[in-house]
Amino acid sequence: MPELKELYDVVTAHAEPDLDAWREQERRQRTTTRNKGLGAYALAAALVLAVFAAFLGAREGAPPEPRKPEPPVTAAETAASNFVQAFGALDVDLMARYLADDADVSGLVEALGTQSVGPTLGELRLMSAFLEAVGYRQAVGDCVERGSSTTGTRFSCPFRFHFLRSHAVGLGPFEGGSFDLTVRDGRVVRASVNLFVGGISQQIWEPFAEWVATRHPGDAAIMYVDETYSGVRLTVDSIGTWERLSHAYVTRLRRFGRETRFLEDVTAVGPRGRAIRFSFQPPTGWMRRGNVSITKDSVGPQNAEAMIFWTTFPGGYLALPCAYLQGLPDRASPADLAHAVSMAPGAELVSGPSDVTVGGFTAKHVMLTVREDVGCDPGFFYAWRDTRGGAFWGGSNVGDTIRVWILDVDGARVVIVAENTVEADAGLEQEIQQIVDSIRFFE
Repeated sequence: MPELKELYDVVTAHAEPDLDAWREQERRQRTTTRNKGLGAYALAAALVLAVFAAFLGAREGAPPEPRKPEPPVTAAETAASNFVQAFGALDVDLMARYLADDADVSGLVEALGTQSVGPTLGELRLMSAFLEAVGYRQAVGDCVERGSSTTGTRFSCPFRFHFLRSHAVGLGPFEGGSFDLTVRDGRVVRASVNLFVGGISQQIWEPFAEWVATRHPGDAAIMYVDETYSGVRLTVDSIGTWERLSHAYVTRLRRFGRETRFLEDVTAVGPRGRAIRFSFQPPTGWMRRGNVSITKDSVGPQNAEAMIFWTTFPGGYLALPCAYLQGLPDRASPADLAHAVSMAPGAELVSGPSDVTVGGFTAKHVMLTVREDVGCDPGFFYAWRDTRGGAFWGGSNVGDTIRVWILDVDGARVVIVAENTVEADAGLEQEIQQIVDSIRFFE
């Protein structure tokens, strides 16, 4: 039965393949399955990317979200902004384009302490020439509407500025300046400006006025309206003098430098009109009051408990001697002055006159207590133009302690007066002595 045997061999050969063949078959199946799975994952990822890309495309193609519209710039705001820009450029013809025919700009000229007399454009040209002469520079912010009425729309335009060539000596820009404008029918009908802000008075205006008054008294009469040195005389001659002396003042500051922690005095006038310069270093809390004194408030607000005042004899910058000093000769010695001070009516002598040293110079020192307020305040021994605001010293009172130092500096009798109230503690009295001890005179 050879046929049956052949059939058996064929069947058994297909039913039982060898082990290696099985393993090879399993490997091929696993590879095929894995490849199918990866392909499915790849397809899914591609679909996700396609959807994301379509989403981004839709976003890019979509219109932007609506923004809140900016409020329209009105003709009044444009006129206000253009006017103050023209003022900063000192361009009077350009300013005139934005001014009504009947505009009142007296508030601009009066900002310099000058009484406005008109005509409008003529005064503006003089003011612009003056500002150019003293190195005025201006940076204006946005004008802000402050309200409307039948007279027009009011705007406030803040700005920073340099004045009296402050940029050349490291001062400024001064903050807080502002224009106050009223605009009607696209034209400025009223304008004023505030310049004396941001420390400008104490940092440069008053020191410059003091220097002019002591070193160039003849020019001072041309430059200022009166002897308070607070108003500018707007004339052609005055403007030329302001330009010349403002340059000279910059040269002086550059030569001697500025110590920010030291206060400098130039009120003492020596032989041939030479100014006697000195500095001192006050502790924290002392405030300069104009150009003749410093004060400190240590107990309550406003009214100072201590002050230091300096001047010359017979009279210094904005300071006049009281009646009981006026009878002395102009060349009275420190000893003569100290004797007169020690005998002042209304004061009780505590000590002195005694010999001490101030800034390397021999001085006479007198200490007194006020028993009757008969001094010509403020100052008791001198009267000067008081400066209000901050910690001010309005006058002497019963119980106050007064210390006076009198010395001769190159022919000028320098008088330094320190006074404190009964509320002042021992620490404040020590600060007064510390300030006097720190005085240094310059060549």
